[in-house]
Amino acid sequence: MKRLFLALSIISLTTIAFTSCDESDSKDYPSQEVDHSEISYQGDITVLFKGEEVVTNNVECSYHLINDALLELTIKDIKFVPQMPVTITPVISNIQYTKVTDANGNFIISFSADSIVPTIGNNPYEAYTAKNIEGQIENNSIQFSLSFGAYPTSYHGTK
Repeated sequence: MKRLFLALSIISLTTIAFTSCDESDSKDYPSQEVDHSEISYQGDITVLFKGEEVVTNNVECSYHLINDALLELTIKDIKFVPQMPVTITPVISNIQYTKVTDANGNFIISFSADSIVPTIGNNPYEAYTAKNIEGQIENNSIQFSLSFGAYPTSYHGTK
């Protein structure tokens, strides 16, 4: 009986100790929460192909913040040129960004990267390495430019 009481006492004290550590940790270290939700836009994408601008309307593009320094862009179901037999959905991850708030309380996210290999269906697609990525997200709009391989590309969309 004494052993059972001793075992239960040890378990109770251990539980109290772990519980008190958890509570003090959450009070001492406020979390730096990042909104990981995906934000989508509809817009036009322009690709320079063999000296001609090819515009595709109503392309969905979304972004989400990976953490407090990196974001991910997804351009959904695009064709770079009309004769392309299928659509693709390139995902460009680990783009560095900064986020500021203007005097009216609106956020502005500026992002850029020199070169990132996009993924398509979770597979790297080096033939369309995204280079010279620059863009901005402000209020209800997004705009960016980059080169997918040899194809200069720009996008402008709104919520």
